[in-house]
Amino acid sequence: MNAPETLIQGLYAALLGETGWQGFIDDFARHADVECATLFFHDAPSGRGAITLQTGIPDAAQRDYFSHFGGLNPWMWQVGATPIGTAILGDQLVARDRFTRTEYYNDFLHRYEIETGVGVTIERQDGRFLLLSTLVGDTDETRNLARADLLTAIAPHLRRASDFYRRHRLGSLGQDLSVHLGERAGMAVAFTDFIGKVVHASPGAADILDRGGPAGLGPGRSLRFADPDLQEAFQQMLRGTGAERPVTMTRAGIEITLLPLGQHEAAECFSGRMVAVIFARGPGDIVALARRFELTPAEARVAAAILDGRRPAAIARDAGLSVETVRSQLKAVFAKTGAEGQAHLVRIATGLAGGWSHQA
Repeated sequence: MNAPETLIQGLYAALLGETGWQGFIDDFARHADVECATLFFHDAPSGRGAITLQTGIPDAAQRDYFSHFGGLNPWMWQVGATPIGTAILGDQLVARDRFTRTEYYNDFLHRYEIETGVGVTIERQDGRFLLLSTLVGDTDETRNLARADLLTAIAPHLRRASDFYRRHRLGSLGQDLSVHLGERAGMAVAFTDFIGKVVHASPGAADILDRGGPAGLGPGRSLRFADPDLQEAFQQMLRGTGAERPVTMTRAGIEITLLPLGQHEAAECFSGRMVAVIFARGPGDIVALARRFELTPAEARVAAAILDGRRPAAIARDAGLSVETVRSQLKAVFAKTGAEGQAHLVRIATGLAGGWSHQA
């Protein structure tokens, strides 16, 4: 079995969970005969990136890259010109005589005895790139072209793996958690990708972010917190240098929880680190709700029970009423408040459906 066939077999074994992705990247580096190999993201608009899987890269080199040298990488300046699925040599992106005069080469790569690189763009979407790249001390063009051929052979299979994890990512995390919360306890949730871009927001969270206040959207739908401590905690969590447990702060009467999502290793390799942001209000004020919408005492009692998470059948049983009577009262509550359902009623009562920034 040749190298491409061996690696493709290993790739699908990792996809099926029979082996791990770290084993795959280690095997790839060995077959390609390279010092370093990395699967990583690059966001062109922000110039930021994230390594999700690597072999052969010292921790100090990773820190130096993301703290300083990543912004000086001349290859990344040209990443938009790279073809999808066809590997190219670093010397094809930036002429070697020019590359060896850069700070990136002299003060970073050369320090680790690295001379050039060979890489492939696996996918590109909205200015975000997923790449598999190698770094080598070998400048022989023939051998590096062979490495490029190997990358090209496995690239479409890596793209299928990425497509698989992306399709399942929000289905298993964002949407399911939103349904689980249901915003029935005065909660709303948003999810961000590895650069802090909001990729999913429940209706209540979307309202919060659109209106601004404790949190809002910056350029490119990037999440921004008004409080500098909360913003710093969020950035540290995205970088993986902060708390791995939830961080909760209360600002302007709003409880905001940052939750690093413990994705499966494979999902994080191809999707990047995600953070959930949960916004919570206190229990809805039924007196204020009844006064605002002119609810009758019976309607207010039904609304209060709904806010407590009770179902119409249970409300009817405890009150000695028929289910039809309770449902009729609930329909009247919906008509007066404009609620489109029980979850929407809770959002109205807790400030999660319109007017958040004005009430916060």
